[in-house]
Amino acid sequence: MDGFGEVVFCHATPRDDAEVVVVDSRLDRWTEVLAGQGAHWALLADGAVTMRHTSYDADAACALVTEESSCPEVAEWADYFLRARASDADALAVMAPRDGRPV
Repeated sequence: MDGFGEVVFCHATPRDDAEVVVVDSRLDRWTEVLAGQGAHWALLADGAVTMRHTSYDADAACALVTEESSCPEVAEWADYFLRARASDADALAVMAPRDGRPV
């Protein structure tokens, strides 16, 4: 990567840099690890790493999408997707069979 050389991206959890969760960790474990977390990310630029946090206002995002779209039922769509109404269990129920795993 320009300005950094060879880079490996990995992380632990937002609360502990030694804590490990993996894709197959229990859903209740993921819920515990990510409870109360916002969007945290790192900006890599000019050979420096800057840690960032972005607040996400779901109400404002839903209002903006609803206001600017002419799609029918956009308010319901925005509410469902921007407020993450689907649970991890819902996502796994849909995706697991596509991955060859039983539900």
